Amino acid sequence: MTAARLSADEMAQEYQKEIRRTNPFRSHRAESVASNATFWPRSFSTNRLTSSSLATRRVTLVTESGTVITEQDDTPETMAPHFSARTDDPPRYRLVAPADTTYFLKISSRAAFTDAGPRHLYTVRIGVDEPDFRVVAMPAATQTPDVGLVGQHGSYAYNTFVWRLGGFSGDITLSGEALPPGLSVRPQVLSNSQKQAVVVVTAAPDAPPFAGAIKIVGSAVIGGKKVTRDVRAASIVWPVAQPNTLTVTRLDRELVVAVRDKAPYSLSAASEKVSVQQGQSVGIPVTMKAHWADFKGNVQIAALGLTQGPQGAAMAGPGLTLTAGKESGTITINTQAGQGLAPGKYTIVLKGQTQPINPKQPNPPPKGGPVNHVQVTPPIMLTVIPKQLGKLTVTPAPAKLQPGKTLELTVKLARQYDMPIALKVEAVLPDGVSGLSASPVTIGPDQNEVKLIITSSPGASPGTAVITVRATAMFDETVPVVHEAKVNVAVGK
Repeated sequence: MTAARLSADEMAQEYQKEIRRTNPFRSHRAESVASNATFWPRSFSTNRLTSSSLATRRVTLVTESGTVITEQDDTPETMAPHFSARTDDPPRYRLVAPADTTYFLKISSRAAFTDAGPRHLYTVRIGVDEPDFRVVAMPAATQTPDVGLVGQHGSYAYNTFVWRLGGFSGDITLSGEALPPGLSVRPQVLSNSQKQAVVVVTAAPDAPPFAGAIKIVGSAVIGGKKVTRDVRAASIVWPVAQPNTLTVTRLDRELVVAVRDKAPYSLSAASEKVSVQQGQSVGIPVTMKAHWADFKGNVQIAALGLTQGPQGAAMAGPGLTLTAGKESGTITINTQAGQGLAPGKYTIVLKGQTQPINPKQPNPPPKGGPVNHVQVTPPIMLTVIPKQLGKLTVTPAPAKLQPGKTLELTVKLARQYDMPIALKVEAVLPDGVSGLSASPVTIGPDQNEVKLIITSSPGASPGTAVITVRATAMFDETVPVVHEAKVNVAVGK
């Protein structure tokens, strides 16, 4: 097999190439790249086109001297048991080259010695990052085939799954388009740390009967431009007996919903938006309203849309039960439980059940037994406000400054989260100090440091001034997040 070589000039441009290769009888060089890639993040991905033997394919990236940069095998990540999207293709890999040298991409198959030939194909793509996203929605059931069903006054929550491609880490907003009369989808945000969430469809009290497709879209800002993608539909094909068991799932042509008679009850939260300081708890008041005259069951409330698994359950705090005599209550969200919630925006919903299903006995209740009536609130925007975006440091410290001269301070922020937020940096001078001044500067959204200049007038009073360097970020454009560091500056000859 011949190897394709790229020059440094080609790699310095937005180069993209797709290679088709055959016959993986042995480990061989599929692509060599002479790269100035320290300035251009590159990614590569492979896909098999024929033959299951290529499922054992392995991709290795090495330098010219033989140093292994990475070895990629099967994709380890599974989105969720009830949406099994596992693939045997190696995952995408993003390369920021540590040096200007030649890199070799080698493709091999561990089963090639028994099953290989000229009809066995694969593709390799090498190119610049192309940020993008995909969203899939499917009915709420996680073990059995299901369909969206919402009653008048009620709401239904679809599970959603997010794929972020090409390094995209922005927020995604879900909304409905051209919905049937009486149906609505309140816009909701999937934060950059969310891979799973829910999207809620609500029926008005006078919504007419309906059965058919609806359109939900996801939108985000990529490269300064709004990008919109249709939310794809999926469903479980065969039921499974136990939870956390991989299901057989497929993509569907359309996302469908049925509107029927009045829901037995509905749930509503006191507010559409809730804010909480990182590490703190917040209470969300919720109210149940019965719509059936004979509805008198207990409704157990839990939160959906938080971190999956036991940590998410812990974040929802103790359970809340509403009844005909107690139609209102407060459920507590603890952002510090488990691994905690990172700063950002989260869309959550409160789910009510009258007969929660025991995970150990997922089969339907016997005929004539109690029915599990499930309802959810419209989505609630939960904003977790960071205490700090990172650690602020100032160098040199301590420092010396002569009268009539300037002092250059390097202000660095070691960012803790992937949040492109600008910070205004200013020097706060102590009371009683004269002759010193500094103009504010800004650490850009994609920067981690800035130079702050302290100016001393010729008549500045000698002595040591304790200067506070303050960096302020506006989280969500409304909430100031303040970082401070102190530096001793000795003024004198």
